[in-house]
Amino acid sequence: MTARTALVAGATGFIGSAVCRRLLANGWQVVAPVRRYSQQRHRLANLSRLRVVEVGEWTAAELRPAFAQRPDVVLNLASAGVSGKVDPEQAVAGNVTLTLNLLRVAGEVGVRRFVHTGSCFEYAAVPSGERMTESSPAVPWSVYGAAKLASVYLARTAAEVYGVPVVVLRLFGVFGPGEAPPRLLPYLITRLRNREPADLSPGTQVRDLLFIDDAVAAFTVAADTALLDGHVYNVCSGVPVVVREVGEAVARLLAAPPELLRWGAIPPRAGEPPWIVGDPTAFRNATGWAPRFDLNAGLQATIDGA
Repeated sequence: MTARTALVAGATGFIGSAVCRRLLANGWQVVAPVRRYSQQRHRLANLSRLRVVEVGEWTAAELRPAFAQRPDVVLNLASAGVSGKVDPEQAVAGNVTLTLNLLRVAGEVGVRRFVHTGSCFEYAAVPSGERMTESSPAVPWSVYGAAKLASVYLARTAAEVYGVPVVVLRLFGVFGPGEAPPRLLPYLITRLRNREPADLSPGTQVRDLLFIDDAVAAFTVAADTALLDGHVYNVCSGVPVVVREVGEAVARLLAAPPELLRWGAIPPRAGEPPWIVGDPTAFRNATGWAPRFDLNAGLQATIDGA
């Protein structure tokens, strides 16, 4: 039996590299277009069976060699602007234009499924206590969210033009080993492990956190489940968690003095909603997928892997 082939865009990212590892472990052949000047290639260092195809830019012409093996599935985890301020033009190039070019070449070679990554930042703020569903209003509050929403609309409509079935997975707060250092958990773990104070916002935000292994499992399920074509699905835990409780849990697991957590030392991010919690029911009902890691198990695994 011939091994199936997946093309993973965004393979040098936190989630993309983990998806590559899982697919390779499951017997897939995996191709990854990677920009020549990417500073995150270290995430692929131990993936000896991964076929890396270098690209200068994400144009259709540069992407075509990566599609030479005619992949069965494309998983698009590439994005731009998720952290900090981002130039709108860069956000469009790294989310919208990139997606269009991937879909165009996918259509040329007859890819049977395109799994696109969305974001909870596409949604408008909702009242505290209300879980975001796929029918919640999509009114982004950030440039990144707007670019992701545009990429989702484009993927769903361009899919018809190019004849490529598309499914969209809207991710919420994915965390785990390998997350970028500026992010909350790597920052907390490093500071508390060294017994150094951690300057934090007030920590009153409520979020929906999902361990990396559960997010990866969602992508592998989506790559195999034909019933999903054309739909958008939330991929999340559905469990509200107060950020302050996350910090306290990390301190407890590291046996660090809780007074090292300097809550309120920095202001909250401007415009950030106080509550972002999703409802994963639709994806669970369609596939049987469900998170296996609760918050404490995920935090312990993240600390162990840091």
